[in-house]
Amino acid sequence: MSFHAKEKFIQAGLTLYPQMGYRKLSVRVLAAEAGLSSGLFHQLFANKDVFFLALLQAHQSAQVFWQEADAATPPDEALRQFMLAFAASLRADLPWFLRMMDDCAEQVDVVRAHVKLMLQGYFDRIEFLLRQSLPEGTEADYHLRRKFLILTTLAPILLGQRFSSMGILPLTEGQMKRSSDAAAQQQWMDWVFSAVLDKHEKG
Repeated sequence: MSFHAKEKFIQAGLTLYPQMGYRKLSVRVLAAEAGLSSGLFHQLFANKDVFFLALLQAHQSAQVFWQEADAATPPDEALRQFMLAFAASLRADLPWFLRMMDDCAEQVDVVRAHVKLMLQGYFDRIEFLLRQSLPEGTEADYHLRRKFLILTTLAPILLGQRFSSMGILPLTEGQMKRSSDAAAQQQWMDWVFSAVLDKHEKG
């Protein structure tokens, strides 16, 4: 019973968190969504942060977006595949990611700790693949290229969504469709990688 009840609370949180965030998502609201009692919630979870830790971990475990590249894949292509998969995963899960960013800005410690650990895992993987792609680079070089690669991947997605939701540079339906088009994503990533890996065509 306790396992199934925990799962019901987690499923309720997965549904409601992107809409409400940490502070508005009360035990009472969770219990109503799960069809269970607030008292049972307190029996199953020591406090709200313990529940949120389980909720965030459950969400992340369902977000595996990339498989290890084949050993024969060149390092720069493995890095490119990883970044394309990372960007596609972020677009598909954008409401959840933006809500976590909002909670981080509001100093919600359990969410901040989770996001820091999650992003560090992604960024470490990017740096590992970048070092394989540019084995002769310096530490400062790796740092700058990794930062450029991350920012040019994340910024267009996050800023575009933020500006549109605020009524600043609102995106039309056609623009939204083009922004999620696989060919357009690959074209953008080609440009990013030409800068990061210095693979410009010589004229």
